[in-house]
Amino acid sequence: NVTTVDEHIALHPPATQRWLQGIRERFGRMVPDATECISYGIPTLKYRKRNIIHYAGYPHHIGIYPGAQVIVDLASELTEFQTAKGTVQLPLHEPFAYEIAERLLQRRLENFAKTGK
Repeated sequence: NVTTVDEHIALHPPATQRWLQGIRERFGRMVPDATECISYGIPTLKYRKRNIIHYAGYPHHIGIYPGAQVIVDLASELTEFQTAKGTVQLPLHEPFAYEIAERLLQRRLENFAKTGK
């Protein structure tokens, strides 16, 4: 089991590492006062003591876990991606869908601001 985000990223091939690092950097810029941790065994961004979004590398995609409400809210923007309750799969090909990852976090932050959870 990994204990740091760096360890999780290091488990993957170089291209996947690059995309995971890109997500990490973008999320960090979007929420500079958030902290990183491993929760549920995967990289997690904590904001105001709450898990705000998770992400993880897999053989054919990067999973982004913003919660079920975000997936419902953005369903019309996610039609080209595999989704399930609370998750979006971003395929590992060029160009990588960073803008969708950022949009998921943006909506998650908006929902958090409204509900506090």
